Amino acid sequence: IGFSTDIIQLKDTRFALGANAGYLFGGTSNTRKSALYTTSDFVPGGVGTKIINVNSFHYELGGYLTHDFNKNHSLGLSAVLEPLQKINAEYEEALYYSTDIDNPNAYDTLSFIKKDRNDGKLTNIPTYSYGLNYIWRAMDKEGKAKEKHPEVSLHFTYSTSDWSKFENTFDSDTTSFLNTSKITFGVQFIPEADFSSSSATTKFYNKIRYRAGFYQYTLPYTANGAQVKDFGTTFGIGIPVAIQKSLSSINVGFSAGRRGVSDKQLLNENYYGINLGITIAPGEAEKWFRRRKLN
Repeated sequence: IGFSTDIIQLKDTRFALGANAGYLFGGTSNTRKSALYTTSDFVPGGVGTKIINVNSFHYELGGYLTHDFNKNHSLGLSAVLEPLQKINAEYEEALYYSTDIDNPNAYDTLSFIKKDRNDGKLTNIPTYSYGLNYIWRAMDKEGKAKEKHPEVSLHFTYSTSDWSKFENTFDSDTTSFLNTSKITFGVQFIPEADFSSSSATTKFYNKIRYRAGFYQYTLPYTANGAQVKDFGTTFGIGIPVAIQKSLSSINVGFSAGRRGVSDKQLLNENYYGINLGITIAPGEAEKWFRRRKLN
């Protein structure tokens, strides 16, 4: 659930504050097995499990400042804070011996520990994000109509996560993590940004939002003492759904990157990804958003 409101609203400048709130639920399970392989069909050995289940509210705060220098140029600054928060959780840790570790029904319990939210503490990682975006628009001049109204926007973000504040007192074997940072840069181009007012004459490919980007960030763990880094590039398009001048869109993205350390013999992973997103927004003709007039 998100909410925001304008604190300052001038002719060319706006400043807004907002918050997002959500509910975290679900769990993670970590299972280790030690097997004694024999010639029989059964595999005897030991099994260890650690399970964390969470049920907790979560929130983040943000601010956004925009300024229009004129009809063609605008600049935006943003800041988002995800503060340190305690997460309500339950923890289970168990050790089993079994004549067949692949059959849970054959497990013999050696030890079992269960802790509720009052027996331990689990926190999130405080994260601070800062953003900058610049938009250039080709607007019509008085008395001169343009055939197209292209728009180019540049987006830059920098974020840090303070892993030193992370706590998980349920598990005595918690690993120490390193602080992380992330940098992203992206550009978006729209051949016809004002297609809603001339949708009948604007060709389909001129309505599409074309996007490209780059990212680089450090991960909180190491490989042989070297902090793992991840960097890559992204490409994508945003296909508007122009129904009743709506802002709805279908977004498709592709990414290619590499994760590892400088010594590729220690850790080196190349990956590729496909992302699909759908944004649903009301149209101007929706009754909920139509301004009422009284005679």
